[in-house]
Amino acid sequence: MGLALLILIAVAAAALLTWKHLESPKRLARLYRDRYVIPSDLDNEAHSLFNRATNATMTVSWSQVSRQGFLDSVANDVLFPQQLWEISRLLRFQSILRAEQAAATRGVVLTPELLAVLAPQQQALQHSVAMVTQRIMELEAYARRVQEADAALRAHEQLQNNDKYRYLLAHTDDRMGMQNLMQQAAAVESTLTQSVQSAIAAGQTLAMPDLRQWR
Repeated sequence: MGLALLILIAVAAAALLTWKHLESPKRLARLYRDRYVIPSDLDNEAHSLFNRATNATMTVSWSQVSRQGFLDSVANDVLFPQQLWEISRLLRFQSILRAEQAAATRGVVLTPELLAVLAPQQQALQHSVAMVTQRIMELEAYARRVQEADAALRAHEQLQNNDKYRYLLAHTDDRMGMQNLMQQAAAVESTLTQSVQSAIAAGQTLAMPDLRQWR
């Protein structure tokens, strides 16, 4: 009976907890509103920018140089989630402001007074969009550097096949070809090092600024 009582208490507690969270979903939505962004919060322009940002971060996260530990893991594990979160919140706010501006001009005469009020607001919004777009372009530039490092790593791995070509050239008695092959191998080694260092340097410049000034 003691075990049955404990089970009953546990079930009652679980039911109470579930009921508490289901009691007022609107209240919970208001409580945690600043902690999430959903697709329906973004308009088409915001969706396009957010997709560019996520594509860039996914390119880096799934890159070969990242998976093999060549890049600074801080950029992937800390910086990217922070970037996407700040960008998504700004894009949501921009979507709200664009909708408000569209509503302000719908069905009314655009008088000089109304235009005088809307003009600086539109400029502020455009400035915010431009700044966020610039941050996304920097993410894309970083992703491009990482792709270049991936290509250099692929070339480095392909060097493992050089033994076959050296064998081929040796039996062809092509000394010049052998020399060229060795020089190209050395160049690839240098390119890989430079590409990885360039990608790491690019990642270190992606420190998130205080985006709250644009809200």
